[in-house]
Amino acid sequence: MDERLRDRLAEPAALGARRVALGMVAALEDANKRRGSADDSEALHDMRVALRRLRSWLRAMNDVLQDVGNKTRARLEGIADTSNVSRDAEVLLDWLRERVTALTPRERAAARHLVTILSERKARADAQLQE
Repeated sequence: MDERLRDRLAEPAALGARRVALGMVAALEDANKRRGSADDSEALHDMRVALRRLRSWLRAMNDVLQDVGNKTRARLEGIADTSNVSRDAEVLLDWLRERVTALTPRERAAARHLVTILSERKARADAQLQE
């Protein structure tokens, strides 16, 4: 067995759990950095997946990571809630854009109005996420 692996296996559980959590935080940060890029349509999804994995890990390791406070967990929950608004708007916008050509002229006008509203909602949620 590799010496480095043997050392890792001998570490306290809390240290190993922290290493995993920090890797998840890094994945979350990487996906968040990609979010502003127009050519990366999966960045928000990847960020939400990384966030969900981190929150699940923290719940699973609650006994070992007792010092991860309620404030941190509440902040992560708030980020998840805000990302829900952004993702919902993103999905609905994509759905509308795919179907706009099949609509009647009157329906297209309504769809354009809805696109404006959803785009503003998404922009507000994205700004909140950035904060």
